[in-house]
Amino acid sequence: MVITTSVYNELLKAKEYGFDFPDRIMQSNIELINIERDELGIFEDFMQDYRIHLGEAEGIAIAKCRNGVFLTNDAKAVEFCKEKSVKVLNLKDILRRIAAEKIIDKAEMVKLVRDIEDKDRTFIAGINEVLEE
Repeated sequence: MVITTSVYNELLKAKEYGFDFPDRIMQSNIELINIERDELGIFEDFMQDYRIHLGEAEGIAIAKCRNGVFLTNDAKAVEFCKEKSVKVLNLKDILRRIAAEKIIDKAEMVKLVRDIEDKDRTFIAGINEVLEE
């Protein structure tokens, strides 16, 4: 797993708001990557689509060019990836991976899920499966 510069900056913001999960992510074996010059054209093309924002466009462009998998909790980004033939995993898949890697413990996972659902006004279907693992 890797994170882009944009995602790293978003994690720093979460840390500023008092969340401690960014520390564990940043201290894990997840690498920070940058967009490369030959990926900029695809990135700029993706930026023209109103359904995704800067960070998503950057990550999706990198995933497409490097034959990677894009991770998101945004249904529109999932749809965009499928249209552009980019492999994608949803939020539940990401949370399952975080649990498997033991990046955060079960109590922090429950708090994270509640925070995501409350702040993003969303419901993560099947989350109990992840919490049971």
